[in-house]
Amino acid sequence: MTRLATADPVPAGRQECERRLTAMLDAAVAGRPCLATLPGHCGNGQQALVRRLIRAGADRGLLVLEAGAGRAEHRVPYAGVRRMIGSLTGVDPDREARPGCPPPGLREAVNALRDRPALIVIRDSRRLDAPSRRWLRAFVRRLPGRGAAVLFGGVHVAEEADWLGVRALHDLIPVADVELRDLTSCEVERGIEAALGAAPDAGFTDATARLSAGRPDVLDDMLRLLRAGRREPVSAAVPELDGAAASAWAERVSYVLRELGDDATAALRAVAVCDGLLDLPLVYTLVEPFTMSADRMRAVLDASGLTVADGDRLRIVAPQVTDRLLADLPAGERADLHARAAGLAHLAGAADEHVAGLLLPARPVGARWAVHRLRQSSAALCRLGRYQRAREHLSRALDEPLDPELRSRLGIELAGVEAVTAPEASDRRLTELARLDGSGSVPAAVSAIDLCLARGDADRARRSVLHVLEHGGGVLQERLLALGALADGMRSCPAEPALPRMPALPAPPVDPMQAGAAALSLAVRGLDRPAVVSLARRALGARDGEVMPRLAACQALVLADELDDAEAALDHLIDRLRGGHANAALSRALVARAELHLRRGLIDLATRDARHAEQVLPMSSWHPLVLPQLLALRVMIDVESGRTAAALELAASPVPAGAEAGPYWPFLLFARAMTAWADGRPSDAAELLHHCGRTLVRQGWPNPALLPWRALTVHVSVQIGDHDGARRMAAEEVRLARRWGSRAALGWAELTRLLADSGGARQGDPDEDGICDIHEAVAMLRRPHGRISLGWALAELAQGQLARGDHEAARQSLIVAAEIAAGYPAGRLAQRLRPLHDVLREHATRQAVAAPGSPPEGLLLLHPAWATLSEKDRLAAVLAGRGNPTRHIAALLAVSERTVELRLSRVYRAMRLSGRRELRALVQAAGSG
Repeated sequence: MTRLATADPVPAGRQECERRLTAMLDAAVAGRPCLATLPGHCGNGQQALVRRLIRAGADRGLLVLEAGAGRAEHRVPYAGVRRMIGSLTGVDPDREARPGCPPPGLREAVNALRDRPALIVIRDSRRLDAPSRRWLRAFVRRLPGRGAAVLFGGVHVAEEADWLGVRALHDLIPVADVELRDLTSCEVERGIEAALGAAPDAGFTDATARLSAGRPDVLDDMLRLLRAGRREPVSAAVPELDGAAASAWAERVSYVLRELGDDATAALRAVAVCDGLLDLPLVYTLVEPFTMSADRMRAVLDASGLTVADGDRLRIVAPQVTDRLLADLPAGERADLHARAAGLAHLAGAADEHVAGLLLPARPVGARWAVHRLRQSSAALCRLGRYQRAREHLSRALDEPLDPELRSRLGIELAGVEAVTAPEASDRRLTELARLDGSGSVPAAVSAIDLCLARGDADRARRSVLHVLEHGGGVLQERLLALGALADGMRSCPAEPALPRMPALPAPPVDPMQAGAAALSLAVRGLDRPAVVSLARRALGARDGEVMPRLAACQALVLADELDDAEAALDHLIDRLRGGHANAALSRALVARAELHLRRGLIDLATRDARHAEQVLPMSSWHPLVLPQLLALRVMIDVESGRTAAALELAASPVPAGAEAGPYWPFLLFARAMTAWADGRPSDAAELLHHCGRTLVRQGWPNPALLPWRALTVHVSVQIGDHDGARRMAAEEVRLARRWGSRAALGWAELTRLLADSGGARQGDPDEDGICDIHEAVAMLRRPHGRISLGWALAELAQGQLARGDHEAARQSLIVAAEIAAGYPAGRLAQRLRPLHDVLREHATRQAVAAPGSPPEGLLLLHPAWATLSEKDRLAAVLAGRGNPTRHIAALLAVSERTVELRLSRVYRAMRLSGRRELRALVQAAGSG
């Protein structure tokens, strides 16, 4: 079987169509008649196949005849078949036509095909005049017994084939329906590889299939443009693919619009605006009443090839087609069409995002539902992380006519979203909202200043507070004073006086938000811990209030060791902020909770919150004054997790200008010192700690619970041999910790003093008095402080116990410390415990060699049920058997007393013991084994 001519390459995915058309030509050569319909949409490769068929027919010696008429000839009788009749018979149909007589030249044309096979191609029939249609219908019915192949093709075949009588011909001659379906994704992929000479990746294939809508002609044009630009079929080339698709579709859309009437064009544009959102009857209400029926309009729209069915709805095949359809529509008409479509979509109950998408290019509709839909959609987009789109929706809401209060609220929400995508624009908007220039209000100004503080721009917030206070401040003056106090403490260069001065907070605070600001101010200075706790709880107990004073109260509770209360308050604050527009405030709250988790040694939770904070507000959008807080947190997480290389890289990353002047700069200096010490550079660590401490002292933030820079300085000083400096620094740490009064600060300060006095745990071993002091420090760190400090204290305690020869006590200390460090086996605490475990193993080995027949000290092998117990139950049993009361065991294991009792009950049941007395005897017998 001969294939079609190759002057036009066969369109992608059309090989089967080519085979069937080739068979039709061979049948005509053999003297058998046949007919094929070739329906297809615009761009479906139909014209290329027809051209190939014509050339192949000529190569086989077939007489090629074409029927068709131009746009201006559709009312001229026999214009569509004049050339065909003339080629076959030489008859002029205009002269031969007679009323009531057979069509002119019909008999002669049929007889002319008796000895010579022919290919008759009927092009798109919509322009054919009525006489030409009757002539062709009669001609086709007389083809049996003739070697003729008839191809009826065009984009309108599916809707207009009935006039030719194709259905009636099935009993007379073979009729083939060659359907030109859209290409599948696999066929598109093969077409790409054939055109560009390389296999495409999945992203490029998906984008190509979507933009071409599976139309071979469009696909070929797109790939030809890419081939000319020498682009590889990879996802990075998708932007160029978009441009190629726009170019490929432009000519085809223009052709369709020229062919369609005004009614169908208007309906098609309405479909483009709604894009499958509304049922067709609703879409039709957006245009002027048209003369044709709804079914006929649907057929016309389907035949255009620019729509695809989506159930009972229609949508446009590609976004480039939508752009081209609406490009010629005047801007005012386009905005009005979108506005009316949005109104219908709202009434139809469409989703917020879809209604808001219609409102974006629409004129202001002046209805409250439009603002509500845009706000709801913006909030949903924020939850999905699509902040740029959320910003567009809120900006569009501000185009509606609004009262001043609602306009201010929308402006604050927009500033919150802009904090992610355009921080500088957010700062400018917040400043405008806080000006009180006649259009704003004091509540809006207070909210704007609160959000400005959350952004970290304390200098701007301070100026705004002073400006509003100068204009009176109104009923919210007390709230303004609270925000002013926070801004004054968080401004750039906080160690230097600022003019004009901020009014002082009243003593005692009048407003709960003032209580939050006062609590943090006292806490960072390490003064009056009971008052700090009372003020913080008062602030958090208020039913309403701004975000930053509440966050300040949470931070004060953390410094006061009220970690449970702080965590509960932070959880509530984060839940309140999540899903809204205040991303800067949410990220600051997440960082505060991550710092709390880090204090407790919950590194997984700290990592989770730190990552979430960066997802909510990317690092590039953080204000320079507070960015060091986030950087320091991430560095400390990496250090505690044992990821020293990652910590070093992050600590060395550049910071934006102005970060050194912020209040959190010492935090980053401390984190850098930690990485230097972990990297074996104690001299660099000492220098960084010196700058860190000097900056904190100048800021008036001496509280040792804020940042343990003195404790780290003691470790570094001992390592480099500066024992006098270590003792001075430890004494200062103890003095400030006693003044502050939190158990965690006291416990850590005592450990630091012991390290300085003994020359370091690695330099010498504590004496008996030192061991007692370590016991006291461990007791202080058990509760309520975080477990990470307890783990380090137990490590120091185990070091002393090993030096004293109490290996069983050291083993019990290391069991609890190892449980704390188990979350990160490569972390700093785990590395500190490793040599202590080695000492224990060496001792057990020596003991086994010295007495091969006796079990190592501390092993309970006397009871067969011991092996059935869990490790936690065994540990509780050993601690109880050594005489520890329940509350001590609970504190040591960081569980409740009820949990300890339940574990001991399981031990008694499994080992058939009456109570603690028998357990103690059994443990002592095992220890003396």
